[in-house]
This record gives sequence, structure tokens and C-alpha cells, in this order.
Amino acid sequence: LNESGIYSIKLTGSDEYGNSTAQTSGEYKIDVTDPIVGSVSPSGTMGSNSWYTSNVTFNVTNGTDSLSGHKSTTVSPTSLTSNTTGSNVVVTTEDNAGNKVTKTFGPYKIDKTNPTISVKSTGSVTITKGASNAILSTYFNGATWSISGTGSVTCKSGSTTVTNTSSMAVGTHTVTCTATGVNGLTASASKTIIVKPDCENPTTAPSLTNGLIPIKWNGSAWIKADTNNPSGANQWYDYCSQMWANAASVTSSYRNVAVGTTIPESAINAYFVWIPRYEYQYTNLGTSYAGGSVYQPGQINIKFIATSKTSPSSNYKIHPAFTFGSTQLAGFWVGKFETSAASGSACFTSPSTSNCNNTSQSPYIKPNVNSLRYQTVSNQFATAQKFSASGNSYGISTSADAHMMKNSEWGAVAYLSQSKYGKYG
Repeated sequence: LNESGIYSIKLTGSDEYGNSTAQTSGEYKIDVTDPIVGSVSPSGTMGSNSWYTSNVTFNVTNGTDSLSGHKSTTVSPTSLTSNTTGSNVVVTTEDNAGNKVTKTFGPYKIDKTNPTISVKSTGSVTITKGASNAILSTYFNGATWSISGTGSVTCKSGSTTVTNTSSMAVGTHTVTCTATGVNGLTASASKTIIVKPDCENPTTAPSLTNGLIPIKWNGSAWIKADTNNPSGANQWYDYCSQMWANAASVTSSYRNVAVGTTIPESAINAYFVWIPRYEYQYTNLGTSYAGGSVYQPGQINIKFIATSKTSPSSNYKIHPAFTFGSTQLAGFWVGKFETSAASGSACFTSPSTSNCNNTSQSPYIKPNVNSLRYQTVSNQFATAQKFSASGNSYGISTSADAHMMKNSEWGAVAYLSQSKYGKYG
């Protein structure tokens, strides 16, 4: 018998006379058919790309056998506990007749190891706005990966993805770079990057000569500004935003008003602008015109400096307008507009040599009026001195040195206006 089934054996005896007797033996079971193999269900934490990130155990579903019946179903190994790029398990099902069948399941990939990433140095770093630094390679050590392979790194400031510092705004940024492995596990490291403006306000605050008050244009009127220069409605200056410090000589009733008070045009005798001490790059001037032309010069690079700095940086010169005799100046005030004669005077209403070329003019510095003309240099020089003369009506201290603008001072104004603090800002 070589086929599966249940058999019985019948024995029959006969004599020579034709008599017979039959007898049937008991059952004989034959099972030569393999059982149906069982299966497994893996149990573990599934990451990404079919990689498990934990130990994997295998739950067995028994096989079946319709003849001799199921005896056992086993799996080997019963669990996988080490990282592997692909391991199989074998399920064996045996029936009661001893027939066995096996089946291989897998492969199963396991990577329980997180990637690594770290900063190159602790603490914050300060850069200038616009500086171009690849964030990942500049501030972070390269990520390391486990057996699942090379993953990806994403750097974010808040919810914004950043790759280069050139896109970062002025302020303090906590940049977090996250390495994500092929298995889906992650690691992060953070770096504080402080982005400062690509320009800086003067190192020394404008020095108000006695009699001048700080003013600012608020969009519709001049108001008294705050010398403490807080941000907001009463901010006095911000050279980085091309808002230069302004001051005014005003009539006596407005010399001690509160910050934020509107200063009417009629109360202003003269407008002044503060030119802070600076050094300028000279190597791109001359015939190159700072990268422009003789008719339209390019940007002049300027750095504000303190009076204590008397030796210029490499390739820079301290502008000579900030040296007055042996005194190093933190800056100086210049008229915001051209000087004019007093409103209603003959020189104002009918400018001519006979009406203007004398030393009796009362100078004012106001917008939208005729400039003071027809004067000799000596008379113009004497007229300018009246702003700080004894008993002047401007409220300006006699210790101030009011004078006709020198060529060097005009040059300092022109250079500053041709910088990022002026037209190139």
C-alpha cells in the first residue's frame, strides 16, 4: 500500500470442497501526504521602507492535516534581536504520521539604531545679514547612519526650512537639523545663530549742542524725538534704515517740550542732520568710482567708528572731516537745507548783492525757501557764525563752533549719502 488512506485486510480460507471462511482484520491507516504548512505573523515596530526598528517576534499559526491530523507547527528562530539587512525564519509543520513540511518566510530587515548628528561647537555664533554659509556643513558634523543606509538631513528655524544663512532675517535663530534614517529613526542637534544687520548704527550717540532738540518726521509732522532712541513712534534715528538723526533750533517755547510733542514749522529756526564719525574704504575709489562711473558712482563702503579709533582698518581711511585741529570728533551737525535769510528781510524777498552782501543777515535753515546768495565768502563765513554768537536768538550755546561748511565736511556728507546708509541702503 503506497497511497494514503484507511485500510482493512480481509482474509478468506477455502477447502477443497468449496467451503470458505472470511475474516477482516482491523484498520490500517496510511498517510504519505505532507500536511499544509503553517504561517507566521511578525510582531515588532515597523519603521520606514520595510525596516523594523525593534526586536521582532513571530507568532505561529498552525498548519493543517486532514488525514493523520496536525501534530505540531514550529518556527525557527522564534525572534530576531539583532540588526540585520535581511534574515529569514523557517516554519515546520508535522502531522501525526511523521510527515513534515517547511516553508521559509522573510527576509525581515531590522535596524534599531538611530542616526547621529552633532554641532561642531557649542554656544551661539554671530554673523552679518546676507553672509552666505551652508548651514549643515558650516555648523554641524555630518550625520552618521546605520545598516539601513544613508538617510536625509533637514534643517529648520522654527517651521521654516533653511539651507544657507543668506536667507535668514536679522534676529536670533535656533536652527535644528534633524537626521532621518532610511529606517525612519531620527536624531537632532541645534545651533543658535544670531544674525546682525549688515550695517550698524553709530557707536556714539549724536551729541546735542545746547539749544538743539532731537526731532523726527512721523509721516505728517515733526515731533520731538527721544534721545534714548527706543524703537517705536519716538525713535530718533536708525542709520541702518536710512533714518539719520535730525535736530532743530526752535523758539524758546518749544525747547523743553515733552517727547512726542509736535513741533510746528513756524517754531523751527534751523534744521540739522548728524554726520557720525566713520572710516571709508578707499581701494575701490579713484578711477573705479566705487564700481560706478564718474557720473554715477557706486556704493562707498563705510564703517562707523568711535573717537578712540584713530588708526583706520586695512584699506580704509578715517575721513578728515572728523578731525578738528587736535580733537577727534564723534560727528558733527550740518544744515539739512541751504541757509536762507530771515523771512521778510530785503535779502529774502528781493535777493541781490546790495540787499544780501553784508554781515547783518539773520541766517535760517528751512525748506522750500530761497537760499542765501550774493554774499562774499567772508560775509558768508561771518553770517554762519551767528548761529552760536553771544546773545543769539537760536538758543545755541556759544561753545558750539558754527561755521561755513568746509570742503572736507561736504565730502563727508557726500560719501555717507553714497553708502548703504544712504542711497544704497
